[in-house]
Amino acid sequence: MITVRNLRPDHLASMARVEIERAFPSVTVCDGLHTGFAWKPHQLGARQYDGSGLLIAPTGSGKTEAALLWASRQAELGCQGRLCFVLP
Repeated sequence: MITVRNLRPDHLASMARVEIERAFPSVTVCDGLHTGFAWKPHQLGARQYDGSGLLIAPTGSGKTEAALLWASRQAELGCQGRLCFVLP
C-alpha cells in the first residue's frame, strides 16, 4: 500500500510520510505517485538508466524522486535489493 499526502512534488519523497510495504515494481507505478507532474530532465534520465550511477544536483532539485524512478527501473530489470535514503 502506498499512501501519499497532497504536498508540493519537490517535497513529496523527503518530507511526507509515505508508507511503502514493498518496492515499486515498475516505473509506471512510481509515475502514479505524481499524476500530472512534469518530470525534470535529470529525473527522466534516471528512470531510463540501467545499473549503478551517481546523481549530483542542488538541494530541492528532485534527487529523491529521481532515485525512486531509478529504483523502479532496476526492479523492472529484475534487480532485487534494498534502497536506503540518507538525508543530512
